[in-house]
Amino acid sequence: MLTPDDREAIGRVILQRTQEKLGLTDQQAEQIRTVLQSRRDEARADVQALCEARLDLRQLLDRQDSDPVALKAAAEQVKALQGKFLDRRIETAITLRSQLTPDQWAKWLELRKTMGRRWMGRGRGFNS
Repeated sequence: MLTPDDREAIGRVILQRTQEKLGLTDQQAEQIRTVLQSRRDEARADVQALCEARLDLRQLLDRQDSDPVALKAAAEQVKALQGKFLDRRIETAITLRSQLTPDQWAKWLELRKTMGRRWMGRGRGFNS
């Protein structure tokens, strides 16, 4: 299992490779690192809440006698949390796009596609 230090080291390597592939200035790389780290920090509590909300929903769905009102409320909670993730992804994309040149943005999109294909075989997608 990876330690927090391992994850941080891997993140630095990925950012360095991204900086090279996109031709980012040091300032751009630092801004992007800050944005992505901030978004990850913001998402941590929401990830836990979404896992718990999905579990609650699953448990209600599995019970034949569950209250329809409670079931709908649990589904609304999951939808609200998923909506927060979508909002955060859109805000991240807008922020990153504003910090990149058109050429860098095109390279970023291509890099994301490549990463997505790489991760698909592992059952995960590439998120920003």
